[in-house]
Amino acid sequence: MAYYGERVDRSEGYWGPITANVDWCEPNYAHSYYLCEYWNTLSNIPMIVLGFWGMCYAFTIGAAAARNGFTPKNAFYSFTIGFFFLFLVGIGSWMFHMTLLYKYQMLDELPMILGSLVFVYIIMDLHPPKEISLGAEEKKPGGLIGIFDRFMIQNRTFRAVVLILYGVTTSVLMAVDTNNPLPMNLSYLGLVLFLVWRSCTGDSYAQKIVRHYFASALVYQIAAGLCWLVEKYLCQPLFPITAYLHAVWHVLAGTGVYQFIMW
Repeated sequence: MAYYGERVDRSEGYWGPITANVDWCEPNYAHSYYLCEYWNTLSNIPMIVLGFWGMCYAFTIGAAAARNGFTPKNAFYSFTIGFFFLFLVGIGSWMFHMTLLYKYQMLDELPMILGSLVFVYIIMDLHPPKEISLGAEEKKPGGLIGIFDRFMIQNRTFRAVVLILYGVTTSVLMAVDTNNPLPMNLSYLGLVLFLVWRSCTGDSYAQKIVRHYFASALVYQIAAGLCWLVEKYLCQPLFPITAYLHAVWHVLAGTGVYQFIMW
């Protein structure tokens, strides 16, 4: 198990011995016999609420728009799926930090990967590169990366297969080496970096209208990432401040993802 620093209290509580491969800086069972990491658990409430509200709102607006012929309802249903994964991650993260059991850790981390893969699939439709969105078919993206990117955008079945293989590979690596959090961390980081890159290089009319959503999402995610890094590498030197940083990460990251979906 990878402990992110030493903590004052690791006494057992209601859920028994810890089986997760990470144990965060917040002392275990310090505030409740039933919540292993008290603040890390409760800090998922905003994520759950935002995900549920966004899911209901997108579905309702999509259905109403489709009835009035304004836009294809599938476009709004894509947002509904995105909000559903935000909601699911919040539930999984609650279970994980409440118990620090490996099976619930997977309920937290796998939806993060799957949700990010869904975002990748959707964003390649909503925010394609400039030369594709402007209809400049004669202007081909240069290099192998550009060719592969264009092929992924124009062939949805191929895109789905590639993303499914990515998710399966990550899942297998996580299942084979249950004591190592690195496969999940690297996989998730790669997806996040791709989403940021695509958001910065894409071009569409909608992009200009709602650009502030992406800007705020990026600020929230950078701040959340800094909290995560400080907790991981400076847990003991900055304790007890670091005991609350993962809870802050939950609030910032959840809000950032909500803003990103709105983008």
